[in-house]
Amino acid sequence: MSKRKDREKHMREQYIIDIAEELFLKNGLSNTTMDDISKNCELSKTTVYKYFQSKDELEILVYKKIHAVKMQFLISEIEKREGAYGKLLAFGNAYRQFFSENKSSLQFQLTQDYLGINKEKIRKEILDDLNEFLNRDVIYLNSIFKQGVDENVFRKDLDSETTLELFYLTLRSVLNQVLFINSEPQTGLNERKTLDKYDLMLNIFLEGIKAK
Repeated sequence: MSKRKDREKHMREQYIIDIAEELFLKNGLSNTTMDDISKNCELSKTTVYKYFQSKDELEILVYKKIHAVKMQFLISEIEKREGAYGKLLAFGNAYRQFFSENKSSLQFQLTQDYLGINKEKIRKEILDDLNEFLNRDVIYLNSIFKQGVDENVFRKDLDSETTLELFYLTLRSVLNQVLFINSEPQTGLNERKTLDKYDLMLNIFLEGIKAK
C-alpha cells in the first residue's frame, strides 16, 4: 500500500472511531449499533466493515482512545511533582478531575469493563496492541511505587502491581459511587460533599501504604 493510501486509510479509520465514540458516549453501548455508526459516518455499513470487523473492535479502540487522553492528562499532573507520595496523590486528584469533567467517558469505561471483551470478535493485532498500550501505563505507575520504596516512603512488604491495581480499582469504584450512584443531585454543596468522600478515601489509601 502506498503512503498516500495508507494515510487515507488511517484517516478514515480514525474518523469512524471518532463517530463511534460520540455515539457510545451519548447513547450508550447497548443503544448504539453498526447501522447507527455507518449512518452518522455517512458511509455504507459494508464500508465500515471493511475497516472494522465488529462493533466490539470499535468499543476497544474507543476505550483505548479515552484511556490515552486520560493518561496524557494524568501524567502531565504527576510530572509536576517530585516525590513518589506526591506523584500518587497527584494521580488520584487528576483522576478525579478528569472524570468529573468527562462523566460520560467514565460511564463508558465502567460499562466496557463490566461487559468484558469478546475476543472472538476482535482481531488479534488489536488485542495485542491494547495489551501493550495498557502495560506501558502499568510499568510507569510501578516505577513510581518503586521510587517510593527506594525513598523509604512506601512499605517494602507490598507487591507493587497488586497495590497499584487495588489503588486504581478503589479510585474508580469510589468515583463511580460519588458521581453516579449517590441519590442526591450532584450539584453545588452536595457534589462537594460527595467528592470529599473521594478525597478521604485517597488519603486513607496512601497513608496505608506509607512506610512506618
